[in-house]
Amino acid sequence: MKEKLNHKNVGIGLAGVSFLESSFFPVIIDPFLLAAVALHRDRWVRYAIISSVFSVLGATFAYLVGVYAWDAWGEQILAWTDGKETFAQIAAMLDRGAFLFTMIGAVTPVPYKLTALAGGVFHINFFAFLAASVIGRFARFFLVAYLGAVGKDVALKVLPHITWRRAFLAGAALGIAAVLILR
Repeated sequence: MKEKLNHKNVGIGLAGVSFLESSFFPVIIDPFLLAAVALHRDRWVRYAIISSVFSVLGATFAYLVGVYAWDAWGEQILAWTDGKETFAQIAAMLDRGAFLFTMIGAVTPVPYKLTALAGGVFHINFFAFLAASVIGRFARFFLVAYLGAVGKDVALKVLPHITWRRAFLAGAALGIAAVLILR
Protein backbone atom coordinates (compact mmCIF):
# COMPACT_ATOMS: atom_id res chain seq x y z
CA MET A 1 0.00 0.00 0.00
CA LYS A 2 2.77 2.43 0.92
CA GLU A 3 4.42 1.84 -2.45
CA LYS A 4 1.22 2.85 -4.26
CA LEU A 5 0.83 6.05 -2.24
CA ASN A 6 4.53 6.76 -2.65
CA HIS A 7 4.17 6.68 -6.42
CA LYS A 8 4.86 9.96 -8.20
CA ASN A 9 1.32 10.02 -9.63
CA VAL A 10 -0.46 10.25 -6.30
CA GLY A 11 -1.77 13.63 -7.48
CA ILE A 12 -3.75 11.92 -10.24
CA GLY A 13 -5.40 9.69 -7.66
CA LEU A 14 -6.25 12.68 -5.48
CA ALA A 15 -7.67 14.50 -8.49
CA GLY A 16 -9.91 11.56 -9.36
CA VAL A 17 -11.13 10.99 -5.82
CA SER A 18 -11.72 14.73 -5.32
CA PHE A 19 -13.80 14.98 -8.49
CA LEU A 20 -15.83 11.88 -7.66
CA GLU A 21 -16.33 12.91 -4.03
CA SER A 22 -17.83 16.26 -4.89
CA SER A 23 -19.91 15.07 -7.82
CA PHE A 24 -21.59 11.79 -6.87
CA PHE A 25 -19.40 9.23 -5.09
CA PRO A 26 -20.00 8.79 -1.33
CA VAL A 27 -16.44 9.12 -0.02
CA ILE A 28 -14.62 11.74 2.01
CA ILE A 29 -11.44 13.11 0.46
CA ASP A 30 -9.81 14.21 3.74
CA PRO A 31 -8.30 10.82 4.71
CA PHE A 32 -6.82 10.41 1.22
CA LEU A 33 -5.36 13.91 1.34
CA LEU A 34 -3.96 13.32 4.83
CA ALA A 35 -2.38 10.03 3.79
CA ALA A 36 -0.76 11.56 0.71
CA VAL A 37 0.56 14.52 2.69
CA ALA A 38 1.81 12.28 5.50
CA LEU A 39 3.99 10.45 2.97
CA HIS A 40 5.06 13.58 1.06
CA ARG A 41 5.05 16.50 3.50
CA ASP A 42 6.94 18.71 1.06
CA ARG A 43 4.06 18.42 -1.46
CA TRP A 44 1.21 19.48 0.84
CA VAL A 45 0.49 22.69 -1.11
CA ARG A 46 0.40 20.81 -4.42
CA TYR A 47 -1.96 18.18 -3.01
CA ALA A 48 -4.22 20.82 -1.45
CA ILE A 49 -4.47 22.65 -4.77
CA ILE A 50 -5.16 19.44 -6.70
CA SER A 51 -7.86 18.36 -4.23
CA SER A 52 -9.45 21.82 -4.24
CA VAL A 53 -9.49 22.34 -8.00
CA PHE A 54 -10.88 18.90 -8.82
CA SER A 55 -13.41 19.11 -6.01
CA VAL A 56 -14.75 22.39 -7.46
CA LEU A 57 -14.81 20.83 -10.93
CA GLY A 58 -16.75 17.84 -9.58
CA ALA A 59 -19.20 20.13 -7.82
CA THR A 60 -19.66 22.13 -11.02
CA PHE A 61 -20.47 18.86 -12.79
CA ALA A 62 -23.03 18.00 -10.06
CA TYR A 63 -24.51 21.51 -10.35
CA LEU A 64 -24.95 21.05 -14.11
CA VAL A 65 -26.47 17.59 -13.60
CA GLY A 66 -28.95 19.21 -11.19
CA VAL A 67 -29.82 21.92 -13.71
CA TYR A 68 -30.34 19.58 -16.64
CA ALA A 69 -32.03 16.78 -14.70
CA TRP A 70 -34.47 19.23 -13.13
CA ASP A 71 -35.14 20.91 -16.46
CA ALA A 72 -35.90 17.48 -17.94
CA TRP A 73 -38.11 16.08 -15.16
CA GLY A 74 -38.81 18.87 -12.70
CA GLU A 75 -42.11 20.05 -14.14
CA GLN A 76 -43.55 16.54 -14.05
CA ILE A 77 -42.44 16.07 -10.45
CA LEU A 78 -43.93 19.41 -9.39
CA ALA A 79 -47.18 18.68 -11.22
CA TRP A 80 -47.38 15.25 -9.58
CA THR A 81 -46.67 16.59 -6.08
CA ASP A 82 -48.49 19.92 -6.50
CA GLY A 83 -45.39 21.64 -5.16
CA LYS A 84 -44.76 24.49 -7.61
CA GLU A 85 -45.34 27.25 -5.08
CA THR A 86 -43.22 25.64 -2.37
CA PHE A 87 -40.46 24.90 -4.86
CA ALA A 88 -40.47 28.54 -6.02
CA GLN A 89 -40.24 29.77 -2.42
CA ILE A 90 -37.32 27.47 -1.63
CA ALA A 91 -35.58 28.41 -4.87
CA ALA A 92 -35.92 32.12 -4.10
CA MET A 93 -34.63 31.64 -0.55
CA LEU A 94 -31.64 29.59 -1.69
CA ASP A 95 -30.84 32.02 -4.48
CA ARG A 96 -30.78 34.93 -2.00
CA GLY A 97 -28.33 32.99 0.14
CA ALA A 98 -26.54 31.09 -2.62
CA PHE A 99 -23.07 32.01 -1.37
CA LEU A 100 -23.79 31.03 2.25
CA PHE A 101 -25.66 27.88 1.23
CA THR A 102 -22.73 26.74 -0.90
CA MET A 103 -20.12 27.77 1.65
CA ILE A 104 -21.79 25.61 4.30
CA GLY A 105 -21.62 22.61 1.99
CA ALA A 106 -18.04 23.39 0.96
CA VAL A 107 -16.50 23.56 4.43
CA THR A 108 -18.64 21.36 6.67
CA PRO A 109 -19.25 17.61 6.75
CA VAL A 110 -22.57 18.20 4.96
CA PRO A 111 -22.20 16.19 1.72
CA TYR A 112 -20.92 18.76 -0.75
CA LYS A 113 -22.30 16.80 -3.70
CA LEU A 114 -25.82 17.34 -2.32
CA THR A 115 -25.21 21.07 -1.98
CA ALA A 116 -23.95 21.22 -5.56
CA LEU A 117 -26.80 19.11 -6.94
CA ALA A 118 -29.40 21.13 -5.01
CA GLY A 119 -27.80 24.33 -6.24
CA GLY A 120 -28.35 23.18 -9.80
CA VAL A 121 -31.87 21.91 -9.18
CA PHE A 122 -32.89 25.23 -7.63
CA HIS A 123 -30.91 27.21 -10.21
CA ILE A 124 -29.08 29.28 -7.60
CA ASN A 125 -26.73 31.97 -8.85
CA PHE A 126 -23.89 30.07 -10.50
CA PHE A 127 -21.26 32.73 -9.85
CA ALA A 128 -22.09 32.83 -6.12
CA PHE A 129 -21.98 29.03 -6.13
CA LEU A 130 -18.61 29.01 -7.88
CA ALA A 131 -17.09 31.72 -5.65
CA ALA A 132 -18.19 29.99 -2.45
CA SER A 133 -17.02 26.64 -3.80
CA VAL A 134 -13.55 27.95 -4.58
CA ILE A 135 -13.17 29.79 -1.26
CA GLY A 136 -14.67 27.00 0.85
CA ARG A 137 -12.93 24.05 -0.74
CA PHE A 138 -9.53 25.76 -0.86
CA ALA A 139 -9.88 26.77 2.80
CA ARG A 140 -10.90 23.29 3.86
CA PHE A 141 -8.30 21.35 1.92
CA PHE A 142 -5.45 23.73 2.70
CA LEU A 143 -6.27 23.36 6.40
CA VAL A 144 -6.39 19.56 6.14
CA ALA A 145 -3.16 19.42 4.11
CA TYR A 146 -1.42 21.86 6.44
CA LEU A 147 -2.39 19.78 9.47
CA GLY A 148 -1.12 16.70 7.69
CA ALA A 149 2.17 18.37 6.81
CA VAL A 150 3.12 20.16 10.00
CA GLY A 151 0.97 18.48 12.54
CA LYS A 152 0.89 14.80 11.70
CA ASP A 153 0.87 13.93 15.39
CA VAL A 154 -1.74 16.62 16.13
CA ALA A 155 -3.91 15.45 13.24
CA LEU A 156 -3.73 11.88 14.45
CA LYS A 157 -4.89 13.03 17.89
CA VAL A 158 -7.73 15.21 16.54
CA LEU A 159 -9.15 12.85 13.90
CA PRO A 160 -10.49 10.22 16.34
CA HIS A 161 -12.58 12.94 18.01
CA ILE A 162 -14.33 13.83 14.74
CA THR A 163 -17.33 11.55 14.90
CA TRP A 164 -20.39 11.33 12.67
CA ARG A 165 -22.54 12.55 15.56
CA ARG A 166 -20.41 15.67 16.10
CA ALA A 167 -20.22 16.30 12.37
CA PHE A 168 -24.00 15.94 12.06
CA LEU A 169 -24.63 18.29 14.99
CA ALA A 170 -22.24 20.89 13.57
CA GLY A 171 -23.85 20.60 10.13
CA ALA A 172 -27.36 20.80 11.60
CA ALA A 173 -26.45 23.88 13.64
CA LEU A 174 -24.99 25.58 10.57
CA GLY A 175 -28.00 24.57 8.49
CA ILE A 176 -30.44 26.01 11.04
CA ALA A 177 -28.36 29.19 11.22
CA ALA A 178 -28.41 29.47 7.43
CA VAL A 179 -32.20 29.03 7.28
CA LEU A 180 -32.64 31.70 9.94
CA ILE A 181 -30.32 34.08 8.15
CA LEU A 182 -31.94 33.46 4.76
CA ARG A 183 -35.42 34.13 6.10
